[in-house]
Amino acid sequence: MATALLALHEVEKRFPAARGTVRAVEGVSLDLAPGETLGLVGESGCGKTTLGRLALGLLRPTTGTILFDGQDLQAASGRERRELTRRAQIIFQDPFSSLDPRMRAGAIVGEGLTIHGMAGGRQGRRDRVAELMDLVGLEPSHADRFPHEFSGGQRQRLGIARALAVEPDLIVCDEAVSALDVSVQAQIVNLLADLQRDLGLAYLFISHDLSVVRYVSDRVAAMYLGAIVEMGPADAVYADPLHPYTRALLSAVPTLDPESRKRRIMLEGDVPSPVDPPTGCPFHPRCPERIPGGPEGPSPCDRLKPRLVSGRADHPVACFLYQDPAMTEANGERES
Repeated sequence: MATALLALHEVEKRFPAARGTVRAVEGVSLDLAPGETLGLVGESGCGKTTLGRLALGLLRPTTGTILFDGQDLQAASGRERRELTRRAQIIFQDPFSSLDPRMRAGAIVGEGLTIHGMAGGRQGRRDRVAELMDLVGLEPSHADRFPHEFSGGQRQRLGIARALAVEPDLIVCDEAVSALDVSVQAQIVNLLADLQRDLGLAYLFISHDLSVVRYVSDRVAAMYLGAIVEMGPADAVYADPLHPYTRALLSAVPTLDPESRKRRIMLEGDVPSPVDPPTGCPFHPRCPERIPGGPEGPSPCDRLKPRLVSGRADHPVACFLYQDPAMTEANGERES
């Protein structure tokens, strides 16, 4: 089996806070193959962006291992780490604030070439910048313009060109189209698909827009309160979501079908604080399918944290509707 381009093993990330510790990412394991797109969906504050920054090496995990092309990011030497991080780039959400307004477009696109010693001299850098701008659908003659002279979609194209400059293998798209008009979103999504086909890029596509994620992704992972609760092929997850949280997310996707609108699942309450998460399954306080307690004892949903191991082939889910709570308890998975 080929080595995964990106592999996370039981990764946790915690941040100190005034009232305790923010548990931003909780025991996440996932992998991403070369040329694949993994869509990461979930409500705001669920840990998607933190996970993306961990994957890029911009944050160090509190525990767990992150491998890029088989190499441990944390154990890599300075030189190795520099090369690994060159091969993993990011496209930010906001094309207005992610570009330095004092820099011209050509300098923005070519900055990485200089940092990583890939410029090849002044003329070589100028030629490469022109090539990159043309690649993303911009006029090379506009390299001397400032960001404010471009539209929102054009600025995002600049951001894509900047990410491509250092010839990455992986790009984290962190809500890369959410700040754009719908018509412009489609253009950028199609551009990303064309670039992936032509350059063999892998994408970690972070978004709250499930319609866009379905269009671009090979696989989808749903994240709730720092944990992956379901993961599988995009077609399988959208056609038959297993986790109650995923079903609720998908039921809220806008549709013209009146029957589908009637079946929308309304979740009660708010997302719990990552400083003080609930015991047991993190979703159980809001879950419409929570297993009730009875004479035999309290609900396993209240006491135990399900692992992402059950469900169907290539479609794991962290839910006691699909796994034996006794096995979880035997493995010491009681939530502290």
